[in-house]
Amino acid sequence: MKLFLDTCDVECVNSAAKTGLISGVTTNPTLAKKAGRSDYRQALKEMCDISGLSSISAQVKEDQNAEARWKPNRSPSSG
Repeated sequence: MKLFLDTCDVECVNSAAKTGLISGVTTNPTLAKKAGRSDYRQALKEMCDISGLSSISAQVKEDQNAEARWKPNRSPSSG
């Protein structure tokens, strides 16, 4: 099992990575704003420099909320 931390708080990521309990990080521009990071790219660069992470997954565009982007698969007959 792999555990991923969902944040843009670089200090939190660094601390968690040192424990060896997380495999990586998922983040997005909204989390960057919540963490007080005005430069999202810089935060990502800092996370890339943290040893012990095997994966960083970053959403790169914040122009719509998740509900507006999500469109369920529908077959033509499902209406």
